[in-house]
Amino acid sequence: MNDSYGYPIIANKDNIVNPDLRNKDVSGTMIQPDKGPLSSVNLTVIILGGLYLCMVYIAGYHAYHEYTDDPIGLKWMRIMMAVIFMPFYIGYVLIKSFFVDFMKSNANLFDFSFIDYLLNIAFTR
Repeated sequence: MNDSYGYPIIANKDNIVNPDLRNKDVSGTMIQPDKGPLSSVNLTVIILGGLYLCMVYIAGYHAYHEYTDDPIGLKWMRIMMAVIFMPFYIGYVLIKSFFVDFMKSNANLFDFSFIDYLLNIAFTR
């Protein structure tokens, strides 16, 4: 005889199918979670903390060395803003450096003299 899930039903000696299991003695050991020095949670915290500290260092270093002639107080304020808004600052630096390098390498693509010529023809007539 099987239950609704397909497992066999084990009856007691009196053929009572659902005996009262509240008084039944449960023996066995519980499986304890890993309490090792580098569990997965600890390892994740260490990796994310290290990544955060690296990003803080990169943002602060770039903010300090971006303008070399500024007074030290302004440099420290720039560092504080870069550390507070670190993800946005690093994104800004990456986008800015990409576009500056792109504009320098493709300067001939951005020659607007032809457009100026067309505008002069259109508005002088």
